[in-house]
Amino acid sequence: MAAFVVPVFHHGGRFLRAANGELSYADGIVKKYDEIDIDFVNKEDMLDNVKDLGYLEHKDLYWHDPTTTYFEAGLHLIRGDMDINNMCDFTLNHNLKEFYIYIEHVVNVPIPPEDNGDVGAD
Repeated sequence: MAAFVVPVFHHGGRFLRAANGELSYADGIVKKYDEIDIDFVNKEDMLDNVKDLGYLEHKDLYWHDPTTTYFEAGLHLIRGDMDINNMCDFTLNHNLKEFYIYIEHVVNVPIPPEDNGDVGAD
């Protein structure tokens, strides 16, 4: 019997540590995808979803265990399909209908244009 799950991506925000030391994900957007067969979830599809959200690059992906008391304790780095399998097993074992992915974005620093002497020219 197939089990279906809804991938839920948190993106566009950033991880912040409060003065009390607690980590959170702030200013993000939540995107729920259509349900998928959990037996076919893989890292390549996760990366396709990241691209679908408009990101050509990212720093890291994390799945989150929503049963933890503290947000940070529930974060698990996704390095490969073994981590995806752990997320799927956890989801099935806890009768969850969604899994939660957080995107940590690359901080890109813009490169200033070269000074070619044309600035301010008419």
